[in-house]
Amino acid sequence: MIKYFIYEFVFRRIFNWLGICGQMHGVCMWKYHQNHNLTGSKISCKNYWKTSDLYTWMDKRCDSEFLRSLPLPQSHLKVSTGHGCATLFWLSKYSPSEIKNYDSAGTIMDYLVAMLCDLSKPIMSNQNAASWGYFDTVKNEFNIPILEAVNFPVHLLPHIGPAGQIVGRLQFPWIGIEPGCSVGIASGDLQCFAYSTLSHYKLKQHFSGSDDFGFVNISTSAQIGYIVPAPDDKSAPGVEYFPYFDGYYLAVGASLNGGNVLSSYVDSILNLLEEFDTHVTKDKAWEKIMTAGNATLGTDLTVSAILFGERHCPEAKASISNISPSNSGLGHLMRALCKGLIDNLAQFISPEDLLQKGINSIVASGTALNRNPILQQELRKRFNLDVVLNESDAAFGVAQLCRSKIK
Repeated sequence: MIKYFIYEFVFRRIFNWLGICGQMHGVCMWKYHQNHNLTGSKISCKNYWKTSDLYTWMDKRCDSEFLRSLPLPQSHLKVSTGHGCATLFWLSKYSPSEIKNYDSAGTIMDYLVAMLCDLSKPIMSNQNAASWGYFDTVKNEFNIPILEAVNFPVHLLPHIGPAGQIVGRLQFPWIGIEPGCSVGIASGDLQCFAYSTLSHYKLKQHFSGSDDFGFVNISTSAQIGYIVPAPDDKSAPGVEYFPYFDGYYLAVGASLNGGNVLSSYVDSILNLLEEFDTHVTKDKAWEKIMTAGNATLGTDLTVSAILFGERHCPEAKASISNISPSNSGLGHLMRALCKGLIDNLAQFISPEDLLQKGINSIVASGTALNRNPILQQELRKRFNLDVVLNESDAAFGVAQLCRSKIK
């Protein structure tokens, strides 16, 4: 994907700044090895750095019982399964030999930045650090004393720096980019998504005018939120406050359920058909189901679409109720699933919550949302606010961030 973009669109152009963002929470480990010899056409991190697997935000190894055994963090952010520090706790307990192989850890983006700049120790943004857990966003540091007291492998933890700040220079030719290009500390994908949709509104105006915007993103998972000056301890369960840019925070309801729920529904239909020895392509199934859902303008079928649980309630399950002979078709179920996903977001941050903050418009984006008119319709109906569809994404946001710093 990166190579295609570089070679097809910007090959031989001069780059001043390389911005990187990606999925938060996840963790990988590596052992630094100096004096490597790489060329841009044959770059392979594992050729010169011993590297672990990537444990993503979807990792489920840390169950509720294990999480309860961990010390309480000194932070307004809770620790959940899939968070970097929780995963490292689990690995240090159940796979200590794995930990001993490495001297550094970070998100996959921190790994990429460290490799590009040949850093002996990664530098992580406060955005990604906060997503790991055990990070004090006021002091801007990990809870080292708490972690050391329980023999956490603190030697793996990265240094901390501001998101987007220059961390080094590209050390070798890389997919069309010449050495010497400035490389920024990796940012979180959620923050960069919000930046791409909201950056044209000055923060100082965000709280004073009538044109305040919240945001909704529905891709694999789903998020709803808005910018605030500081965390609020009176929020609904599941709403968390992540560092944004320039000292601000994002109030975010981050659901584990989004486009992945709809994909699971389509997969279940395909699996059912296969049991009857009937083959239908996934594209054809999507087409049929979307057509049926669009033709079903409303339904009394009710779906609680929490198929993958939630970080604040991992044991939650999906359910279907109010089934009748007249609402059991594909169209009703697709409509009810989309409505259930939107209703679930409203459990995090309701329309009333947004209006109380002076927010009367929503910038909506994400691959699942942009491709699904049923989700768009249900979002507008449930929130009854002005919804502006936007195709901006996190990559565009980090490019905007780089451009602002060049200026």
